[in-house]
Amino acid sequence: MTSKTPGSMTSKTLRLTHRIVVSLILVVAASVLVLHLAGVISRSVMLRLFLTVELPLILAALLVSLWRVRQIRRATGLRGAALVALLQYEEPALRAAMSEMRTLMSLVTLIRGRRNGVGGDAQGFSYAKGSMSVPIVMTVLTVLEAALMHLLVPWAWVRIVLLVVAIYALVLVLGVLASRVVNPHLVGGERLILKWGHKTVLDIPLSNVETITAVSNHTFTQPAAENDRMVLTSLTSTNVRITLMEPVQAFPPVSKRRLPSGFAAREVLLYVADPNGFVRAASEYQQAGIADEAQA
Repeated sequence: MTSKTPGSMTSKTLRLTHRIVVSLILVVAASVLVLHLAGVISRSVMLRLFLTVELPLILAALLVSLWRVRQIRRATGLRGAALVALLQYEEPALRAAMSEMRTLMSLVTLIRGRRNGVGGDAQGFSYAKGSMSVPIVMTVLTVLEAALMHLLVPWAWVRIVLLVVAIYALVLVLGVLASRVVNPHLVGGERLILKWGHKTVLDIPLSNVETITAVSNHTFTQPAAENDRMVLTSLTSTNVRITLMEPVQAFPPVSKRRLPSGFAAREVLLYVADPNGFVRAASEYQQAGIADEAQA
């Protein structure tokens, strides 16, 4: 039986305390809101409950969070992005919140006409073509849902809440698609980086690429991972095939249940809007890298 260090026990205790306090905040807030909307309590009572119950709980959650971050920093020595990554790994709720925030920020980036990582030596190649059917369907469904809620739900406040939720869900769908537009595959700087939204799926030196060719394959229309093959496409066939000299750890956008343990890719099938340009750019950068090594 393995023994647990005091530090690990403190970390687990803080994590459990934090989750309990946050859960209490959510339960109390939801209960008070429902009671107020149902006419059981007045606004003045709701305000008193917020000041006497919810506000102390929020302050307690903040104190526990700060204490927990301080303990993790002391135990691991991590700072900045590395610390945030560890916190996201430990807290599924935080991981979901950060993912949602990045998704919404993708809409801002798209409106500003920018693409992440593109510039200098790096060229970007889109893989989002053919995905517009999803937002069109979601928009139609949102309009129909709003009409049905107006006709079937008798309570005005419920109709408003459901409408806001439906619109926000639509915004998130648009954000997911925007994240694919503003985070293209990157070729350049002696590296090949394959993206899926804000997630980096594969990041390898071009020197590890054995072959890269434009080849149509109609077998797959969804992301997949099997044996040492990774597929990156959505609603369209793949049109580029990459083989690697050495298998590399990859993070395909598939469920953990479908992902082989310790998955490493040696072959990649993907869809690119401009397959010939993608292959040409990768080959040119690869040849330039080989020439630089020869001169060195």
